[in-house]
Amino acid sequence: MTDLDHEPAQFYWDAETEHCPHKPIPERGTDAWDVWMTLGHQPYDDGVLCLSAPAGTACPACSAEHVDIVPWSHCENRDPARPLPKTTAPQHRPVTADGPGW
Repeated sequence: MTDLDHEPAQFYWDAETEHCPHKPIPERGTDAWDVWMTLGHQPYDDGVLCLSAPAGTACPACSAEHVDIVPWSHCENRDPARPLPKTTAPQHRPVTADGPGW
């Protein structure tokens, strides 16, 4: 995988978890199943995702490599936060300061 594959992406909980608010899950192949799928569910390799139950932002490349959700904050190729560039060079100017009789 390239560094370009390491981009943040929204991950969702499986519909069979307690995070899905659309319970009970109807039997596949029925009219109720078709209606249930229109409530915001999307099939994937291991089951059905509930798009109403976001799991958070993760790195798809790291998640595929580790076969588990890897939060974006733990991405192995993520660029660390960089300080903001300074717009101008610092300027040193004399100032008048009141002190105790210096």
